[in-house]
Amino acid sequence: MSSNSIPINYRNLVSHLIEVSKPSIIYLLDFVAISALLIAYLDPNYVTNPISFTIVAGLLIAGTFSSAGSAALNCYVDRDIDIKMERTKKRASATGQLSPNIILVYGIIMITDQEKYINLRCVKKVDVNDIEIFVHYLKF
Repeated sequence: MSSNSIPINYRNLVSHLIEVSKPSIIYLLDFVAISALLIAYLDPNYVTNPISFTIVAGLLIAGTFSSAGSAALNCYVDRDIDIKMERTKKRASATGQLSPNIILVYGIIMITDQEKYINLRCVKKVDVNDIEIFVHYLKF
């Protein structure tokens, strides 16, 4: 280790990354996603294969990653506003405990990782709905 390098406290880093992911929002969004999946499956007009563990796990993983990435990118964009607001001024992104570059890279990685789970599901089980979803994502 060189004399000018700063030791990294990984426990604090992980704690701050979890904080900018806003876990309470992730739980709510995952709950809504699973509820929508179950409601759609129980609709007699919805014709599809039975719900499997793979579909539910993929939905939870993709939902969690995309929610965490979006929340992190929101913290990155709003870090100058968070300093001024009483409710948010103690966030790691506002206080400088977490570098804006780390927040940005973390958010992008989380969002791109969730895309892998969506695309993996499209390749694994191909039907008309999956092809439409896949083409929709290719447009963006």
